[in-house]
Amino acid sequence: MKKILSLWLVMGLSFLLVACGGSSDEKETDTSKEEEVNEEEPVEVTEDGKELYDVGQTTVVERVTGIKYEVTPTKFEVLTDYNGKNIEEYLSGSIDADRILVVTYTVKNIGEKELQPSHDTVIHFDDRGNYSGFPMEFRDREKADEMLASGEEIELEQYYTDRIDTKDEFLGAFDFEEEGETWYRFPITQEAKDSIGKTEENEDSEDTTSDNSTENKEVVEFGETGTVEKFNGAKFEITIDNFEISNGNVVVDYTVKNVGENAISPYHDAGLHLGTEDDNGKAMPFTDNDIAEQPLEPGDEVQLGHTYSSDDLDVSKEYILRATTNDAGGGVTKFKTK
Repeated sequence: MKKILSLWLVMGLSFLLVACGGSSDEKETDTSKEEEVNEEEPVEVTEDGKELYDVGQTTVVERVTGIKYEVTPTKFEVLTDYNGKNIEEYLSGSIDADRILVVTYTVKNIGEKELQPSHDTVIHFDDRGNYSGFPMEFRDREKADEMLASGEEIELEQYYTDRIDTKDEFLGAFDFEEEGETWYRFPITQEAKDSIGKTEENEDSEDTTSDNSTENKEVVEFGETGTVEKFNGAKFEITIDNFEISNGNVVVDYTVKNVGENAISPYHDAGLHLGTEDDNGKAMPFTDNDIAEQPLEPGDEVQLGHTYSSDDLDVSKEYILRATTNDAGGGVTKFKTK
């Protein structure tokens, strides 16, 4: 009888252990399912496979350098006045349709390395048709230059100027030209477009003003030197030394001289964009990133280059090279390519 009781006792304990083990497994499975449900999903996937997110969504950016962070754009504003200045102070020769486009976002460093927002979280911003990306400016560059330690979080603002009458939506990328680019959609509301004040009676005259202002903007002749001065303190001269189109490839060689009082980053401050008089153009990758990323001290100069490939290049077309936003002097600095 004792042996039988002992046997039943052993069997009972075994059953309890198995039951507990099963309960533990079920909890782990449930947690896994909960994490999947909470993951942010893109609101759109384009025909070429780009995943697009909306303002308010959180994504994780993991750069090739090992930097890793969570980013959440919290607000997108279309303004005529920003940070104590109006659109004319940001953009010389501005037209009624020009606006200051501002993105507010939070960044949390979830990686093991420190990150620098002014280098690691720069938004590249452009209209939907191009997917090229012009680097936006930081409202507070000193704040963006400060290192963000692992686990720390910061709120930042970046801005860009562009006309809104011909565009319904802009896109912004946080890891531009890296594998797995993280793109966000920034739509232009009808309310913002209505603020332009265009009517049927003055539509023709406003279009004429727009064309004239574009024609009147200075274009630096090929081989001559243009000066770019930015709100972040960067001031430098650019001279286009060479421009070639061959077999669907563009090669640009140019010289940058720092004529300001502080060191500049050619990679972030002095990149060129390829376009036409009517098209702001596309950012081009640097031929040598290592050279472009080296700080350029006051008085020093450096030889830089861009390479770009596209099936749409036309050797007979007159192209324009635009320097990054010339926001202290107004507008952009444009260079002829021939």
